[in-house]
Amino acid sequence: AEAYKAKIANISNVELDHGKEYGGTFWKSDALISDYSSIIPEYFITGKPMIFCNNPSDLIYTGTMKRMLEASYCVNDEQELKEAIDKLRAGEDPLYEKRKMICQELFGDTLGKSAPTILNVLRELD
Repeated sequence: AEAYKAKIANISNVELDHGKEYGGTFWKSDALISDYSSIIPEYFITGKPMIFCNNPSDLIYTGTMKRMLEASYCVNDEQELKEAIDKLRAGEDPLYEKRKMICQELFGDTLGKSAPTILNVLRELD
């Protein structure tokens, strides 16, 4: 583990996040590269590009996951991953508008508005 951490420390565009909360890291990042993970919906709401590494197993995705993947760059091998990264680094993000639309469709006007809603309901209980 220490050798791996030392290797990462010498790569300028990679950072090992030691924090327990990753939300702040998401908002500071440029993109997410991941395979199937529960963090995908949390990252998706940032509106930033996601590169999804397809899994050869027979995973059954929920409708929500399928919609998010429609607005993600799905890759099947190392070459496709390199190509997706290169396009994003060049400023090419043709799925941006689709991501925005699907985020609105999935999360609607409630995104980021839970606290005021909860406060209003609690005030009414008084």
